[in-house]
Formats: sequence, C-alpha cells, structure tokens
Amino acid sequence: MNSIFKHILVIESSSDTNNFVLQRAVDVAKQNHVKITVFRSFYKEVHDKKFDSGLPDDLSLFVLQQQQLICEKFNRLTDEDLDLDIIISWQAPAVTSIAAIINANKISLVMRLFHKENHLLDLFTLSVERYLTRHCELPVWLVKNNAQLPEYKILACLDIDDDTETNKALNHTILDASEQLIPLKSAELHILDCYYGESASIAINYDADSGFREGVSVKRQHMKTINKYVAAHANINGTVHLNESMPDDDIPQTADELHVGLTIIGNCKHDHFFNRMLGDSSQFLTDKISSDILVIKPDSENMMLAM
Repeated sequence: MNSIFKHILVIESSSDTNNFVLQRAVDVAKQNHVKITVFRSFYKEVHDKKFDSGLPDDLSLFVLQQQQLICEKFNRLTDEDLDLDIIISWQAPAVTSIAAIINANKISLVMRLFHKENHLLDLFTLSVERYLTRHCELPVWLVKNNAQLPEYKILACLDIDDDTETNKALNHTILDASEQLIPLKSAELHILDCYYGESASIAINYDADSGFREGVSVKRQHMKTINKYVAAHANINGTVHLNESMPDDDIPQTADELHVGLTIIGNCKHDHFFNRMLGDSSQFLTDKISSDILVIKPDSENMMLAM
C-alpha cells in the first residue's frame, strides 16, 4: 500500500522545547520513507519593533546557525538517512511563507505544535492556526499529547449523518489516514460516529406480500453504513463506537475515556463571518481534545492522490 503521507512539512516553534513535533514527523517518515521539510519563521523577531531579538545585521550566518541547530536535533532523534530540507524565513510573514512552501512543493502533511487561538483577534487577522485548520487544503497534525502512552490508540471520527458526496469522500480519507498510521506504533483503532437519536415520527412499513416489517433504527442504519466504509479498506479493523450524542461533546469525552494518542477529525471549512466569530466544530474540537489531532479537509484526498 502506497503512503498518502509522502512529504511532511514541520513548522518549528520556539515553545516546542522537547521537539515533540519533529519526533512525530520522524516516526511517520521512518515508517513510510518520506521527505521532511522543517520550516522556522523569524519574521516577527526581525520586523516587529516590540521584539528585542538581538539578531545580527547580517542574517546569513544566523540562518546557517539555525539550520545547524535543527540538523543536530534531527540527528539526535534518528540515525536513519532520511531526506531532510530546512527553510529559515524572515522576509515574509509566516502564513505567507508557509503557503508559498506548500504551493511550491508536493507537501502531503503539515505538522505543528498546537497553539490556542485568540478567536477575537482572528476576526481581523489570519493566524497560522486558522490558516492551517481552515484554509490549507492539506491534512494538518496538531501536536498536543506529550505523554508516553503504554498503548497507542487512534480515534477516527466519521460523520455518517451527512450523506453528501463531499462528506463521503472525507470519511474515506479519514479511514485512509488511519490505515496508514496504524502500523506506526502498532496502534489500536477506534471508530466513532455520533448520531442525533431516533426519529420522533411513527412509520408503519407494510408490504402486500410479506405484511408488516420491522423498521430500521437510526443506530442500525449508521452501523450498516460504517460496515460498508470499513469493508472498502482492507487493513481497517477497529472497534466501532456509536453514540447518541452531539459530536462537540462526545468526541473529546470519548478521546479522554479511551486515552487515545491521536484523534482524526474532518473539517468542511465553512468560513463565513458567523463561523469566524463563533467558531465551527473543528475549531472547538481542536481546543477541547487533549490528544494529538489530525484535521482532514474535503480536498485532502485529491491533493494526496495527485502526488
């Protein structure tokens, strides 16, 4: 099976002192033999007057030093000969530089340490977090869980209620990603679907030949659909959780109860004003879920297949 993660972009952060993001990228790269590009922005330090950066006037030596530091960290994490590229940026804002790197390279996965958003500020400016989770078409892995778990578990969250073709493709892409990541740490897969309960209307099914027939419950309908999704993925064998609940409440709770290492969710990235002001489900979930989060977008499948 070919990897859907072929080129990982790691966005370095000064707050990731333990190199958790780079470690995740190395783990995926070793499993799938993929390229890693590490990006670090010093735009604010160079251009924002409120930063007393102490950077030299000649930045060429500084860039070489930063590249060397990243190489040293990389070599401490693995002795394998992985394909590594390092980009140090200071001339353009981080979002602009990240978008340019993605457009110029066949990036298939972006990894970054999770930073809680200032939602009010985001009404007026495009932060790196909002760009990655809402505008970037690639899968984005937000690293949050720093604990070493005795058993690594993945929680793949499907939306069965939405039967549009876009959402069906999104569900399959979530399972594709799960299928690729299960061997990473011999992970245990859990599949979660939240449904809104049984219909309040009464339907009487009658057939002239066979008489009255038992109606099919919402839960049974969802289970049947999930079985079809799973059957389309040869290496998927997970525990299914069908919960009559709201996803915003149940996904973080289930992730905590199962002690998962990675939660995979979809985001249809509706970006009208009210979602920007109040927040959409994916934005809410990235704040609430305590594990790492892999956010899959509707365009992720086509982008990854084209690589």
